[in-house]
Amino acid sequence: MKLQKALKTYGAGTMTASALATLLAIFLSLAACSKAEQKTTESHLASSEKAAAEAEAAEEEFAKVKMAKAASRERKVASVSRKASRTEQAYLVQVGTFRLEENANKIEAKLKSVGLPAFQKKIEHEGETFYAVRIEPTPTRSEAEKFVSSVKAATGESSLILSVGR
Repeated sequence: MKLQKALKTYGAGTMTASALATLLAIFLSLAACSKAEQKTTESHLASSEKAAAEAEAAEEEFAKVKMAKAASRERKVASVSRKASRTEQAYLVQVGTFRLEENANKIEAKLKSVGLPAFQKKIEHEGETFYAVRIEPTPTRSEAEKFVSSVKAATGESSLILSVGR
């Protein structure tokens, strides 16, 4: 097609045989180059697609391994935490248990006003609701005993030390 266009443009009748042969050789070599370049390009494209697919597969495999390692690490941490929580001891001071929430609120407010870390726990038992006022857990019994003394000084009431596993 290009050859015909060139012949029309330059006029085949005015060209010498050698010029025509040269022109023909140039067009044939260009056509040959185009086909060779096209095959090379297709070959490069195929190898690029293959490399991209291999890279994607490697990334997926890496992600799976990374997720598996993370899951394994989480299981180990959870296992260690469970073991530690079974062996650690904590002490909790229970100041009182009340049927009326407003009574629990009054005692909790009084304890907090003197700087004690008091909180309430709502307890359901046999269809009834109770409100326990407690002091936050401490790691040692001696610290819990100090809280008992502070509660007695603030409220005039006795309290209990509960031993709980963390």
